[in-house]
Amino acid sequence: MAIKTERIRGFLVPLPADHPSRDINKGRVKQYRHNLGDGYEVGYKLHVTLSEATYERDRARIASLLYNAGYDFKMLALKDISGDEDRAFTIYPKKEGDLLNIVASLLKAIQHHKIQPGAGTKTGLVVPGTNGVVTYYTERVNKKVLDDMLAAGAFSERAMYEINRYATPDAAFKRTLKRGGYMTSQGWESVLRIDTMKFLFGKGPLDFLWGEDINTELPPPPEPKKGGLRKTKPGPPHNKNNHFNGNATVLDKNNKPTKQIRRLNPKVRPGSIKNPVCSYCRDKMSEKHDSPENYLRDGRPPAFLFVVQDQSWKEYSPSKLPGIKERVEAIMKIIPPFTNYLTGSSIRPITAGPIVRSEYITSVRPNQTMLDWKKIQRDYPQLANYPSANDVMVVKIGSIPPNAYATTSSLNFNNNFTPKEWGVIYAHELGHYFGNARLGLYEKYHSWDPGGDKHCPYNCLFHHYMPCGNIAVGNEEAIYDNFVRPRPRRTN
Repeated sequence: MAIKTERIRGFLVPLPADHPSRDINKGRVKQYRHNLGDGYEVGYKLHVTLSEATYERDRARIASLLYNAGYDFKMLALKDISGDEDRAFTIYPKKEGDLLNIVASLLKAIQHHKIQPGAGTKTGLVVPGTNGVVTYYTERVNKKVLDDMLAAGAFSERAMYEINRYATPDAAFKRTLKRGGYMTSQGWESVLRIDTMKFLFGKGPLDFLWGEDINTELPPPPEPKKGGLRKTKPGPPHNKNNHFNGNATVLDKNNKPTKQIRRLNPKVRPGSIKNPVCSYCRDKMSEKHDSPENYLRDGRPPAFLFVVQDQSWKEYSPSKLPGIKERVEAIMKIIPPFTNYLTGSSIRPITAGPIVRSEYITSVRPNQTMLDWKKIQRDYPQLANYPSANDVMVVKIGSIPPNAYATTSSLNFNNNFTPKEWGVIYAHELGHYFGNARLGLYEKYHSWDPGGDKHCPYNCLFHHYMPCGNIAVGNEEAIYDNFVRPRPRRTN
């Protein structure tokens, strides 16, 4: 089917103008904002990435599919595709459920017509099962998202550099929010897109797709004869429920436990002291990372730099620095062996620190500073092959809300956790780093559906309860010692 088009702002859009696939373009409908809870309103979109070699053929097939279904889209002309393959099509949702329906339709077309992907993107996520053809982005966010990211220390060093150029963070966000929260794909706002995608991952309308292979599903666990859910007597408080009595409590939309339970898959090996990640999560990680190269970035192993933030220095005074060092050293000792355990590879991560940020900063312009990378490389030569702080995981000590204690990039040491407990807590965070991400592209490993637990329920280290996970509670020292053993002395 030949589709007539007209050119608007560098893109081709379908005719006639009153066709449903022009609803957003003509202002009849607004781009749909997904309500993700916690006050977050986020606009997502999809790109279809097509190879220049087969673009004319594949563009006609994709355009026909989108046009006939009435999905809102724009596309590039053949003469414009060179060097811009990653956004051959841009597709916008108009209502709840659109994104999933669009992906399902595209998946069939990709498989049936053997649609060929073009050069990939660095600011979106490749949707599983689409052979690199469909990518998924955040495009619009509201102020609550940006404020919470700032409070959680979730912005990258590159984004913070730009934010600190303004008198206040609100001034930095003013231009974005004035455009309805629209983040451009140019300059520092392209970094903002990546940071918001990482921060919001797990809440978005398609994020569950990263929890399982879209083409092959595990056999469902046996369900009760009368429906998958049943009422039960209230059990232990949710934060003390180890969930491996054959059932898992289902949570409501506010993440509070209900009186309903769902049966777990009895074939899954639960976590144990010597093998703390359950077989389901280990298998999922193996599926997504089938070679050691998947854990490398530009040929370099992952690197972690621990930095005490300036704003926390009053709390983390010099008298407390020995305790900080002891905790960080325990974390750094477990990172290499636990990485090998998670990834099934022999890569050896690089670790460095802790450093006090105020001792390693350089002035960019009046009242603006950033990490002095040359000085850091001089004092920590193991980082010599990493061009900048953006190429390592900077773990900020103190840059986290007081009621939290750890994320992949933030630690709060104002608590009574021992060094070994901190080692196992960060081992859980490595699960997010390697399980959720191919070093920048988040891929969800959690096995439970959105209506239930958001972390793995199989007595697994990845179930995130204080201090870090079900199997870990009370077993931190034993788990730590299992991975960090003194090497036996060699005898002649």
